[in-house]
Amino acid sequence: GGLAAMFRTPSQRLISAFLDNYHAWGITRHASRTAMKHAAPTVDLWARFPGVAGCQVKMLNGLDCGALPPSRGAQALLARAIRLLRSDAFVFVGLVERWRESVCLLHASLGRGTAPVEGEMQSLGHSRNSDARRGGGGCRLKDKDGVCYGSAGRGYNAS
Repeated sequence: GGLAAMFRTPSQRLISAFLDNYHAWGITRHASRTAMKHAAPTVDLWARFPGVAGCQVKMLNGLDCGALPPSRGAQALLARAIRLLRSDAFVFVGLVERWRESVCLLHASLGRGTAPVEGEMQSLGHSRNSDARRGGGGCRLKDKDGVCYGSAGRGYNAS
């Protein structure tokens, strides 16, 4: 396989996307940004807006991040995403919250003895958009992305 991915804690991804003008690729196919802003003025409400939850699972299944969830088969989507993560399709899976370790692991997985350059050690994911103090810090999701993220990070917990 030749896939590589960096996964982010679902709640942090949601906070950042909310503060980035309600970012969820594909969601505007079924909802206008104006309607989203009116119906979901907080991160907690936006996390429950149709199509927002489960981005990582949907994308691992070839769907847009903001696609409406299937009326049936959500468990099958999760199972397929986890199978894909654990398969040989991925040569690398990293975690944004463990950026430095992920960059080092990526270089080690390349097998060429390449060392990371200093610029790679700076995670661009820690911006004002990921700051829980800006709202939504209490957002606790009970969706499939939390399970998916846990599966992506299983190798980090052993270290």
